[in-house]
Amino acid sequence: MEVEILKIFLGQETRKTVTVWGDNGALCRPYLNTFSIGNYYIIAFEQGSDSTEINANKEEKITDYAISICGDFWLTTDYEKKVAEGAISKSQNKIGFGDLWEFFNGDKTIELTPIDFKEIFQLALDIPALQHYFHIDKDTTRKQIIIQYFGDAKHNTLTGVQKFGRQIKIMTEEEIMKQQIKFYFVVGDWVCGLNSVRLQLSYVGEGVTTSYMFKKVDDKWMILNSELWEE
Repeated sequence: MEVEILKIFLGQETRKTVTVWGDNGALCRPYLNTFSIGNYYIIAFEQGSDSTEINANKEEKITDYAISICGDFWLTTDYEKKVAEGAISKSQNKIGFGDLWEFFNGDKTIELTPIDFKEIFQLALDIPALQHYFHIDKDTTRKQIIIQYFGDAKHNTLTGVQKFGRQIKIMTEEEIMKQQIKFYFVVGDWVCGLNSVRLQLSYVGEGVTTSYMFKKVDDKWMILNSELWEE
C-alpha cells in the first residue's frame, strides 16, 4: 500500500509517501486489508525486506517499509477529534495527538514492573558473548554478581535474577569500595521507551562493555541486538 506521511514521531524519513508491504501468507505481518483507504493511523514501521529473501514479496525493497504483527504496532485515529486509539499501554487505550510526542519520547521506566526488570537483567547477564569474561573457574568469588546501585526504584533488588545459582546483589559505590570488590557491573546507559529498553552494562575489572536493545513481544522481553567490546 502507498502511505502518505503527515508527521514523524520517531526516526527519520524525508519522503512524503512510502511503500508499505503486508503479509503474503508466510510473513509475520498483518494483511493490508486491515487498513482502509483514506483513514489515518499511527504506525510503527520496520524496514522492508530484500525481494531475494525467502518468503519475501517479489518486488519488495529494503527502502520500503513493513509492519510487524508480533505485538501492537499501530493505532487507529479520529483525525478530526485528534485522538488515537489502540493498545497504548496496559492501562491506556486512547490518547490525544498533543500527548503523543511526549508519550513516545518520554522515559517509560515508571511503567516497568519488577518482572520486567527481572527478565531484562537476566537476559543481559546470560548473553553467550559475556560468559567468557566471568572466569569463575579461576576465581570462585566472582560467582557472586554485583551490580552498582543505579537509582531509587523498587527494581533495584532485582529479586529473582540469578547467576551461577546465586541471587545477584545491588551495592552502592561506597559499599563496593569499602569491601574492595574488583569485579562488578555498572549501568552506563538506560533508555526506556514504548515496549523497548536500551541498556549498557560495563563489567569493571574486566574492561568489557555490552550494549543491548530489548523489545517486549507478546508480554515477553527479547534481545533485538547486542554488541560487546573490550576497552
